[in-house]
Amino acid sequence: MRGLSNEIGSALNTIIEGLNYDFFAGEVGSEEQDIATILQNLDSEKMKIIMESKVSSFTSAKNMLDRWMNSPNAPSKDLILDYISRIVEAGDNALEVLRGALATDINYNELDANKHNSAIKAKPFILEAIFDLDGSLTELRDKIQSNDLNLSDREFKLGYPERFAKGEFYPASDYHKDVLKGNSVKICPKGTEGKKIKLYDLPIILPRVPRDKSKILFSDLPKKEQYWRRPVMPKITTSNIESFDAFIKEEFRRRREGIWFMNNGKPTYITGNHYFALTHCKMLDDGGFMQFRYAQLNMFYHAEACIVDKRCLGQLFGKSRRTGFTYVVLFILLNWATSQRNGKFGMMSKTGTDGGEAFSKIAYAFLNLPFWMRPIVQGKLDSPSEFFFGAPMDNSKAAKKKKDVNIDDYLNTSIDWRNTKNGSYDSIKLNGYLFDECGKIEKPNDAIVHMGMITPTLMPSGKVVGKLFAGSTMGAHAKGGENFIELINGSKVLDRDPKTKKTATGLYFYFLPAQENMEEFTDIYGYCHTKKPRTKTLNILGEPITMGSIEYLIAIEEQKKTQGDKAYNEQLRTYPRTIEHMMRDESNECVFNMNKLYQQIEYNDSIPVEKRYTTGNFEWTNGLDSDVEFFPNPNGRFNISWMPSVADGTRLLANNVKQVGDKFYPLNKNLVKFGNDPFSLKSTHGKGSKAGFHGVTVMFPEGGAPSNKFCVEYIARPSDETIFFEDVIKCIRFYGSPILVESNRIDLLRHMRNRGYRGFALNRLDRAPNKLTDNEKEYGGQVMSGKDMLDSHMNTIGAWVEKYVGVSTNPEFRPLGEMGDMPFNETLKDWLKFNPDKRTNFDATISSGLALMACQTQKYKGVKTKKKGVNINRIFAKYDSRGVVSKKII
Repeated sequence: MRGLSNEIGSALNTIIEGLNYDFFAGEVGSEEQDIATILQNLDSEKMKIIMESKVSSFTSAKNMLDRWMNSPNAPSKDLILDYISRIVEAGDNALEVLRGALATDINYNELDANKHNSAIKAKPFILEAIFDLDGSLTELRDKIQSNDLNLSDREFKLGYPERFAKGEFYPASDYHKDVLKGNSVKICPKGTEGKKIKLYDLPIILPRVPRDKSKILFSDLPKKEQYWRRPVMPKITTSNIESFDAFIKEEFRRRREGIWFMNNGKPTYITGNHYFALTHCKMLDDGGFMQFRYAQLNMFYHAEACIVDKRCLGQLFGKSRRTGFTYVVLFILLNWATSQRNGKFGMMSKTGTDGGEAFSKIAYAFLNLPFWMRPIVQGKLDSPSEFFFGAPMDNSKAAKKKKDVNIDDYLNTSIDWRNTKNGSYDSIKLNGYLFDECGKIEKPNDAIVHMGMITPTLMPSGKVVGKLFAGSTMGAHAKGGENFIELINGSKVLDRDPKTKKTATGLYFYFLPAQENMEEFTDIYGYCHTKKPRTKTLNILGEPITMGSIEYLIAIEEQKKTQGDKAYNEQLRTYPRTIEHMMRDESNECVFNMNKLYQQIEYNDSIPVEKRYTTGNFEWTNGLDSDVEFFPNPNGRFNISWMPSVADGTRLLANNVKQVGDKFYPLNKNLVKFGNDPFSLKSTHGKGSKAGFHGVTVMFPEGGAPSNKFCVEYIARPSDETIFFEDVIKCIRFYGSPILVESNRIDLLRHMRNRGYRGFALNRLDRAPNKLTDNEKEYGGQVMSGKDMLDSHMNTIGAWVEKYVGVSTNPEFRPLGEMGDMPFNETLKDWLKFNPDKRTNFDATISSGLALMACQTQKYKGVKTKKKGVNINRIFAKYDSRGVVSKKII
């Protein structure tokens, strides 16, 4: 039908106006409300309808324009281009509004409880709309760039990505042939050697600085103008692409080799992955590109070393907030996936929702790559779960035309995400994998189990064929955090096995302190000022930097201290200045002084273990019940921080035992007191309960021993309970000192009696000898039941922590500022987690508390008070009987 041009034009204008309409500004009538308020007041169905209207408006405009172009009323090319440009502009405006809505926080405190669910459900609808809209926008932008105004079907043509992956130019096989020099990793693709750096114990050799300054970007600019800025991309279309062949190939070379640029007078190398991220990858959060920062530069350096080092399975990254780790890894994977043939790349996060959001970020970056950098995609461009870079579907116009193109000519590479399960990707060969928030994987899933299942897909038969990138902030220890700590301890470069040349996990650990990556203290050159700059310096926001990031963080920490222990702890976990801060547990209702415990743990971690205690076992020197000696053994069950020895003149205190017939008695009754929480294989059914056994020297002990010192820690579960029973006997015999055993389980006490060591077992503290039951007289031990006794046990530990753990704040017990002397971190961590309602789960806390109670027996004996006599004078009056009549005296 002819003569519809005006009507079609009016309809398109109406649709574009609707697409431009800002619902969040216009929904509220006469008074404006913020986006958060509107989101919170909308039900989920209404939000879904609104989001669908945005997408359908865009699709309708596109379809109507396509029909118009192919009708007898077809407009001029210039008019079509104008409408396409207006549709794209309206779509961009809609995207900006939707992105703001997605990022808006929900204030649950102010929101009615019955609206929480609707507010939460609104977020996925918004995200889905963003993807749908962005995918279509990308296609239209390509049309404008390439001057191709056909809106019907995508034309599929093999291009630069496929040729690059084939090795037609800058083939991957030409690079990284010479990687190792001693223990150092050379990250130069061509093997040159320049400056040596060390990142978290990993020695890295950077490329050599080019002698030709023309190969260093911005070297022709004045020093103050030498800072990173994204290169200007020329307007390349399908009609002029051949004239930009050299430019395009140079961009692909930079993806492989990286580049040098002058940064405030300093030649700075950027890896190929880093260049690709800075130049070509848009971020979903704000629609912009990454900024150059030295913090991220080092992250890319470390990642590159992990990639090229064939001994390494990948990188384990300890995060603080807003480090950019997820984007860094996603852009590395995108660079690989779009330039590699027959590859498989995947990702998983702490929940399925988080995994989907990670994929949405890489999808957004892919859709915004220049069209000449995107390989051909099989299927939908806006797929929410997978990209497959392969031959188009058979029902596409291009596929029907291109019968002469082989399947092998395409990349045949995929990238996707999967739900959070231990077995995700366990049977698929992977070239690259993101395990995001690995420190927050909660039961029934397990990060350690997943690592065990995923490693063979990346390292079959011990040969590394793919790379894993795992990173996380520290989750609550009971909700994945403990597994993360185990992964960290198994990923330390200095602990590589001399035979396999690998760490226990295969990964290399890297930690970025918060003070090295704070926007407010980062200048235009990407340098984060940890100390106050000597000269006036502006940050990237244009604001003056008036202090260093460390000074600022410490000031915030001091503020949080005044707020409370919980706030202070969360500040350190959120913005960790040290690895110890990052590894702190989530704030809970710790019954002891949490900050003092962490102070002591962090101090202990700064001292080599061998200087804090010696690990080993006690053994009989000449058969059963002979003298006992301690033998160091790294696999031993005892940790010993002090024992009688020649070194301090206390050797005569060892094995100070009296034997009467077949019975033995301790003679060092004022030296060490032991406490024990026994275990029985029969009663624990193999569920993981351990035996807790501790020794503490008394206050002012005999013989020159140290005062008030935890000297023995035993937290183990031998395969046979008799091994444990004999361990206890040998230890208390060596120290010649008594032990207070929890008598709720009688196994150890019975064994001691049968072996002749009943004399070492203290009687219950809260009952006089003449009040003991026959059973208590026979075995000894302390019944741990009843509120008073359980409270006393807990309060004894609490008081000791306040006085003797961490930094002293009370000169009555220690000099102010003095650090405590409690060398056993496993016990300290057990105190941190102790829950009085689940006390049987805390073996170390029970035994250590009993040892402290045994040192304070006087508390439980009570004070004998002299009975007051009866004043008979107040009962009977006294009289003076002299004279005829007696006189009352009192």
